[in-house]
Amino acid sequence: MRRREFLTSSLAAIATSFTAPSLGGVACAASPPGRGNTFSPSHLHTLRAAAEAVLPNGSEWPTLDAIPVVERIDKHLGKMGVAYPKVVQDFGSLLGLVEWWPWLASFRFSRFSALPLETRRKELEGWGRSRWGWRRLGFYALKSASAFFYFGDPRVFTLVPYDGTWKDKYGIPPEEIPGLVETAYAEPPSQ
Repeated sequence: MRRREFLTSSLAAIATSFTAPSLGGVACAASPPGRGNTFSPSHLHTLRAAAEAVLPNGSEWPTLDAIPVVERIDKHLGKMGVAYPKVVQDFGSLLGLVEWWPWLASFRFSRFSALPLETRRKELEGWGRSRWGWRRLGFYALKSASAFFYFGDPRVFTLVPYDGTWKDKYGIPPEEIPGLVETAYAEPPSQ
């Protein structure tokens, strides 16, 4: 699978997973939608812990300090939340559930973000293999969102087989294509 196909399918998976029924918990919006800072600091801390667990690591891979994956997800969901506020609420609910799941169900008397990296990986792998569809959906939402913004950074391009961005190949940044951004964040059709 080429990188562009991977990013397209990841974006589709993200959009699909965000429209799932609420997973429990409460989303805490620190500011109105569309401004960034969509989630509370504790939600962002959980998102960072989950991103660290699902993304590659090692000396050759850029760290989350170098690539602002969490901030990009927060900003993107803030923009998306203007038209689809339920998406932001559901993703915040997912983060709350992931944070407290080890305490509630795995009998680890610690929150997810306080667990060691390998334990966090095993917890999320358990979510990905769960017999419950909502846990698998939550895992893929976190993994897809993290991977989409991590592998979309030019610093990662040299580490994966990728021949360049849309802008490099065609000279037009995708955000400048007429109608693309407007349709991506358009009001949902009335039902």
